[in-house]
Amino acid sequence: MADEERLLKRTQLKRSEYHILGKPPKETDNDEDPSVEKTPDTGRLDAHLSNHDEEIFDDTDFYQQLLRELIESRMVDNDDPTAMGMRWAALRQSKQSKKAVDTKASKGRRLRYHVHDKLQSFMAPVPAGTWHEEMTEELFSSLLGRQSGLKDEDNEGEEEEAEDDVPDDGMRIFG
Repeated sequence: MADEERLLKRTQLKRSEYHILGKPPKETDNDEDPSVEKTPDTGRLDAHLSNHDEEIFDDTDFYQQLLRELIESRMVDNDDPTAMGMRWAALRQSKQSKKAVDTKASKGRRLRYHVHDKLQSFMAPVPAGTWHEEMTEELFSSLLGRQSGLKDEDNEGEEEEAEDDVPDDGMRIFG
């Protein structure tokens, strides 16, 4: 873990031949990659990092090392009496340890609840109110193509007669 950059570059290597989506395939294999810095002391160490790509993550070498350690730990000599005694004592100690159980939580003596997260971007409803006669007239006039602001005196008389002809059924749409 001393050289984190070098370890990170080891996880970003293209270890096998496969095509990366979104990138054109390379036509020539260059052994020299300009992204890999070669200094006199690390030039030989980082020669295998020539297939470095920052968008790749491949941790197979780390996984293989962990797997190797697991296999080695399982293959410990089982004939050693002191090691077997220590394992048996640790197993007995783990079985004897009491589990932390809340005795007051049974039989309904303790309330169980879950705290919900706070609501985000919550806004209380805004009352829309009722529609006034002027608002409904403006809506219908805009829908039917009437002009509400430029009325002639002659047109006013005709519109009043037309409004009187509409029967009032008791059905109200707005308000």
